Amino acid sequence: MKKIIALILIICICATLAFSFSSCEYEKEEEEGTTTETEELKELADPALIDRIKERMTRESISKLLGAKPIKYDGGRAADVYRFTDGRAAHLEYYNNDNETLMNIKVEKMVELALIDQIKEGYTYDKITEIFGGIKGKMTTSRYWGLYRYVLNDGRLLYIDYDEQAFATSIYIENEKGERTYPHLPQQESYSSKNADEFRQYLIDNYKDKASEIAVPVLVSDEFRLYAASDVSKCFFYTFVPAEADEHSDEFVKGLLSVEIWKIDLMYKDLVNYYKSEERNRENEVIECKDGVVFVKNWGRFIFNNNGRALVVDIPSTLREDFSYSEDYSGTPITSLEDLNKYITIEYFDLNSTENSSN
Repeated sequence: MKKIIALILIICICATLAFSFSSCEYEKEEEEGTTTETEELKELADPALIDRIKERMTRESISKLLGAKPIKYDGGRAADVYRFTDGRAAHLEYYNNDNETLMNIKVEKMVELALIDQIKEGYTYDKITEIFGGIKGKMTTSRYWGLYRYVLNDGRLLYIDYDEQAFATSIYIENEKGERTYPHLPQQESYSSKNADEFRQYLIDNYKDKASEIAVPVLVSDEFRLYAASDVSKCFFYTFVPAEADEHSDEFVKGLLSVEIWKIDLMYKDLVNYYKSEERNRENEVIECKDGVVFVKNWGRFIFNNNGRALVVDIPSTLREDFSYSEDYSGTPITSLEDLNKYITIEYFDLNSTENSSN
């Protein structure tokens, strides 16, 4: 009897040890991966290991698994970039918990640094994707035309911001320290004023050595007032609002009239062709107003040819034809350049004198 009990105990102990050993195997693999603490981390990882990266893994265990040195981006949410020998890279983001467990991973081909010279602000997403050989990047925002992230082959991150536009408005490269460089469009300190005369004096003081004249919008209706005129790296931006509207009212939001005079190489011809060829949601009706001016009816947008570059006027939603079907609408919608010119015109301001020339 004693021998039988002893035998049973031995069997139980062996079973327990076998279970413990098997349950530790995955943990050992996760924690130790393909390298040991003493091995030197490689610059490029083995792409065969990508499929072994699981969502529940910790930041440390992933590093051990890949046996490679990550490029750490810890400015906001903890993130790593791993480069692989097949030309791909993995961008991993972690939950901000004690173990920094993996939240999501994006694996894609790296963009060759030399290709940055072939893109610039003003290019569409499709054109940039073609230059990058089909690499689409990762959209990091919820907007349709938002901020896209790419991994360069030196491990730095490339960001292209479309700013809710159909074309790139900002291109910059970020290193692991969070430092940004702008390969094409230099950044400038923005300036803004609510006074038209004050802003024009600013234009004279800052641009008379760069150009002889500059396009400006001119209000011709007392139904609107200038809310702000701004100079930023990509454009001159003017916002007009209903004269009597409170900033917190619905009338203020729906009554915004904006003018963007693009300084980047967003070409008039390219932008017009974009709207003529776009077939995403519904057909765009592009109306030729006159030579150098078109009206994109579905968007309530006028596009002017400003010496080859685009100048865009977005009319208020309350003055669009589709808004006129509302029961409380009592105005006249803008459907032509003549209608627009009842509110605003585009003129050329002579930076060397106080005289203007009409467009």
